[in-house]
Amino acid sequence: MVDRFVFVKLGDAEASRREQRARWLSEHLRAAATADVVSVDVGVPADDSAVRWDISAVIRVTSLDGFRRFAQRPEVDAIMAELASVSAVVKAWTFAHVDG
Repeated sequence: MVDRFVFVKLGDAEASRREQRARWLSEHLRAAATADVVSVDVGVPADDSAVRWDISAVIRVTSLDGFRRFAQRPEVDAIMAELASVSAVVKAWTFAHVDG
């Protein structure tokens, strides 16, 4: 299993729409999911430890190749482009599970 972690700091004009943007991201990522995608979890900060970020997303996939197939879909590219257009910062990392 592989997790793709995405952290988003919205631009000033979008900060007040954090909840709506998070719901939008969740809906669109889930709609674009392939058979390789195990789960999509999108959230907003629950406490002060995460206030630097507005939105987090964790996309769990079966493998790194599965993530690459998902990420290369035109729908996913469009989602990420839209997200980038309303964000000051988007950071992403991919981690493999140590237990398989």
